[in-house]
Amino acid sequence: AHIFSAASLTTLNDLQRTKLYTSAGEDSMVQWYKENGFQPVPLALTDVLMGLNTGLIDAYPSPPYGALVLQWYRQTSHMLNVPLSPVFGATVITKRAWRQIGESDRNAMLSSAAKTQEFFFAEIPRQDQEAVKEMKTRGLIVTSVDETATAVFRETAEKLTVSWRGTMIPVDIYDAAVQARNAYRAQ
Repeated sequence: AHIFSAASLTTLNDLQRTKLYTSAGEDSMVQWYKENGFQPVPLALTDVLMGLNTGLIDAYPSPPYGALVLQWYRQTSHMLNVPLSPVFGATVITKRAWRQIGESDRNAMLSSAAKTQEFFFAEIPRQDQEAVKEMKTRGLIVTSVDETATAVFRETAEKLTVSWRGTMIPVDIYDAAVQARNAYRAQ
């Protein structure tokens, strides 16, 4: 995910001054944003385009492919070239339901999921690169910042997200995500 915005953002203060989209129904996230100096605007995902068109919001986090497909980038001509994080999806199933599936079928499902994961890990970055390229032909301005500013964004993000550990995100899941992120960055 990257931050898309109506105006160019080069500092954390710039981002904090935006009217930043966040998901409706996540009151703890809205409070978290406010406590950390942001101006969150909670909306249903289906209301983001309306929010952009009316000026209710002027910035949002999104994978580039999503910003292109949903046409949100048309109201936000700037993308900060500091990746926030990967956006993941998951299939969740109860233990009870999982146990009712035969072992051979569970193994087939796990094998299929592993292949799908490999495909997505290769395909999604390619699609995001193509989306940025396409949006640039239509006027998107990609704002890059120097290493010092990038480090400030990353350090701040690290400090802010640590507050999620054990509150918004269970400790084991948070730790696994940080470990996966660190392994990815080490590549």
